[in-house]
Amino acid sequence: MREDGRPVEEVGLSSWTQPTAVDKTEWINQIRTVTTVGSNYYIQESLHPNYWAQLALRSCVRQTYTQNRGGTCSIAGTGLANGEPRMTLG
Repeated sequence: MREDGRPVEEVGLSSWTQPTAVDKTEWINQIRTVTTVGSNYYIQESLHPNYWAQLALRSCVRQTYTQNRGGTCSIAGTGLANGEPRMTLG
């Protein structure tokens, strides 16, 4: 959330799917409370990885598999590489 109470996702984006959204949105679902009862959101979905986080995890798993080693996976830069967030296995 921003200081004005609006979600980060609402700032300067026309859609959460545009390529620049990877650098401007949260990678986990917001914490939902009982105030969302009766809405389209489910409390159990809070803190789950969203679209961008799933793509980042996919990149990390692929790197672990192809390099045949473990390590710490972290953000390697802005934007996308091959349609996924830029991640590096260190």
